[in-house]
Amino acid sequence: MKPKIVSPPLAVAGSLVRVAPSPRHGLGVFAERDLPKGQVVHLAPVILLDEDDLNTIDNTSLHGYAYGWTDENQTAAFALGVGSLFNHDAKPNCDYHRIDAGDVDDTGEVHEFDALQYSTRRAVRRGEELTVDYSGGDPSILWFKPA
Repeated sequence: MKPKIVSPPLAVAGSLVRVAPSPRHGLGVFAERDLPKGQVVHLAPVILLDEDDLNTIDNTSLHGYAYGWTDENQTAAFALGVGSLFNHDAKPNCDYHRIDAGDVDDTGEVHEFDALQYSTRRAVRRGEELTVDYSGGDPSILWFKPA
């Protein structure tokens, strides 16, 4: 069952999150203020990739930044904005889910583009790194050793 899609008035503007160096790996996404459980923190438009595109980037520094996305001929997606900078945690404080162009949010607005929506799983403190689970519950699919 698809989660309810909510309209994130502040998420796109970036006032809820910031990007900074992460103690986990490279860059990360951090809460700019205390966030309640269920807060939408980012709506990331995506660029869809087919199998050939994905094979091409697998041997580049972009490997590992694509999300799985099964739709007709598309097999993966790059999240724009800060979407590809959420680091992994087996016990994440955020979830993400897919929004398809044409989906309707809680205000009745029709989304005009494919996207990933990120929201908090629990209350998050200002300055805390926001994380998601890359594995979908199956750590054997990870291409790196989690910290």
